[in-house]
Amino acid sequence: MPNYKHMNSASRIHALLSAAIEQPNDAIWGVWADVFAVKGSDDTETAELVLEHLHWLQLELQLLKIQAEETPLSKHLYEGSLARIRSVISPLNLPASWQGVRGNLTPDVFLALAFLNEVLPDEESTIPAVELQTILQQVADLSEALKDADLPPSLRALVEHHIKLIRTALAQYKISGARALREAGRTALGEIIERREELKTEKGSEVVGQLDKVWKSVNSAADAALKVEKLAQLGYRAWEVIANLLS
Repeated sequence: MPNYKHMNSASRIHALLSAAIEQPNDAIWGVWADVFAVKGSDDTETAELVLEHLHWLQLELQLLKIQAEETPLSKHLYEGSLARIRSVISPLNLPASWQGVRGNLTPDVFLALAFLNEVLPDEESTIPAVELQTILQQVADLSEALKDADLPPSLRALVEHHIKLIRTALAQYKISGARALREAGRTALGEIIERREELKTEKGSEVVGQLDKVWKSVNSAADAALKVEKLAQLGYRAWEVIANLLS
C-alpha cells in the first residue's frame, strides 16, 4: 500500500483503486469482490455484496468532492479525475470486462488523489489490524453466546441488530474509515438508552456482558483513531456513562 501523508477520504479511495488496478482481467464484479474481500454463497450473492460496498465507495467519493470544493484548489485539477473514478465504480459496469474500464484509472487520476490527500486534513490514524481482528472475534463470541441465551424476543432482536451494526461498520472501515465505527456506536447507544428498562431485567447475563465488552472495544478503537474528536472522546466516555445498564 502506498505511503500517505494524511489519512482521509482521498487516501482510502487511492488505496482501493491501487488495489483494483493490480487485479487481472475479470468481470468487474469479480475484481471488486477481490478488492473488498467479499464472497457470498454464490455469484449472485457475491455481486450483491459488491454492490453494497460500491455504494459506500460512491458516498465516500461524494464526500471527497465536497471536501475538495472547500479547498483553494482549482476545480479543473481534480474534477475530471473524480468523474472518471465515478464511472469506474458505477454499478452499470459490473457485468463488463475490467480490461475495458481500468483504462480510466490513468496516472493523473492517482496524482489528483495524492494532491487531495495532502491538501485535505489528516482525519485519523490507522486502527491496527490486530485490534480489528479482536473486535471480530468478540462479535463471533457474542453471536455464539446468543444462540443458547434465554432472552425475550425483543432483546434478542436488539442484540442481533447490534451484531449486524458492528459487522457492517467493520466492512465499511476500509472505505469510510473509523467514522463508520463511530456512527455505529452512536446508533447503538441511542437504542440502548431507549431500551434501558428492558435491559435492566437482563443485567448480568452473559450476552449483555459480551455486548458491553464489544461496544467498549469498538468505541475505544474509534476514539483512538479519530483526530477530529480528540476533546470529546464521545464513544467510550458516553458508553461508560450507561455501562451500569449492561454489566
